[in-house]
Amino acid sequence: MLAITSVVSARSGAPAKGSPVPFAAPTVTGISPTGGPTAGGTTVTVTGSGFQQGGDPVISVNFGFTGASFATITVIDDSHLTVTSPAAVAGTVDVVVGLTLGETSATSPADQFTYNNVSTPQVDSFTPDSGPEAGGIQVTLTGLSFTGATAVRFGTTVVSDPTQFTVVSDTTITVTLPAGTGNVEVKVTTPAGTSFPAPSVFTYAAAPTVTNISPTHGPAAGSTAVTITGTNFTGATGVTIGGTAATSVSVTGPTTITAVTPAGTAGATASVLVTTPGGTNAANTLYSYDAAGPTLSSVSPTSVFAGTVTTITLTGTGFGTSQSDVTSVKVGTTTASSPTWGSSTSVTAVVPATVAAGTYDVTITTTGGTSTKTSAFTLVAAVPVLSTVSPTSAVAGVTTTITLTGTGFGTSQSDVTSVKVGTTTAS
Repeated sequence: MLAITSVVSARSGAPAKGSPVPFAAPTVTGISPTGGPTAGGTTVTVTGSGFQQGGDPVISVNFGFTGASFATITVIDDSHLTVTSPAAVAGTVDVVVGLTLGETSATSPADQFTYNNVSTPQVDSFTPDSGPEAGGIQVTLTGLSFTGATAVRFGTTVVSDPTQFTVVSDTTITVTLPAGTGNVEVKVTTPAGTSFPAPSVFTYAAAPTVTNISPTHGPAAGSTAVTITGTNFTGATGVTIGGTAATSVSVTGPTTITAVTPAGTAGATASVLVTTPGGTNAANTLYSYDAAGPTLSSVSPTSVFAGTVTTITLTGTGFGTSQSDVTSVKVGTTTASSPTWGSSTSVTAVVPATVAAGTYDVTITTTGGTSTKTSAFTLVAAVPVLSTVSPTSAVAGVTTTITLTGTGFGTSQSDVTSVKVGTTTAS
């Protein structure tokens, strides 16, 4: 247990020789607000040091020679406390903090509080406490003695146009925020004078910007996790994509937000908008919803001779909005070359000559999906046309190899069924 063998006076003094060293005296370096009505009742924040010293806590706060009610003293930490001013006569007094063992703060101009004997206004708080640099939002002030107010001040900007503020009651004013920057004091002026600054400052926030979203597209059904990058995202209150609120919004930093896309219109671009106390960013076309899946209705021509290079035209819907939306066209399992987007309803592709005779399904794949039309294209085996035979003659009784020249002989060995000389089948 700590033994105290000396007595320290309320204002100053030293311990008796040989006694333990007392706790350090508290200091007061500032108070806010710096004034209030003579009736008291003002919540004052005191800043300084030595407010939490273990076995020597704060026991009193005096306004001049008048002590504040102990019940209103709240020690926040070693350098901050709040207290309610007691009633007093008009004038300026020192705010002195006292500890249990008698140490008190020294007086200085930094601790002075002025009591007013007239009903000057008093601003206790306002909401919201931040807004866009462009102004324009409504701010509600609460306090005392607002009746007859002639102006509201945000820093050096005076709002005196009666159409821009409304005295709702003696304790409430609504005002349209003027344009401004930075952190500013808020005051109210009435015929009785101008209030001391509110205990806290109003913060003007810069408008956000959005520079990128990743990925840049996704299905029309939504539910795509995206990362939005830009500036001034702190305090963001909402994100919309294409006018619809995104879900699972998380502000991971002043330049990054993660979210999940809402459902949108297939094939449409969407503006990505972030709203903060500083406002909303400019409209953009940074995100797009994938086009609806394709539907293949027909293929033209429907048949050609095998062994020829053929351009086919696919007709349907949902083929996308540009060349980049067309992924591939297949005839059977063979990928056609040069798939070319013509419109959302037409795509052409080239079927190579190497595809064997037969009837094939045709499949188109786009960024929106895949569609297949069964038995849509037939390659007909060409009728052979024999032009020449070489040699044209040979000695009877000798095995002779002959070469047949012409067209329509097919594309592989399997297409040749037989060769006959007269009624004799050649081997």
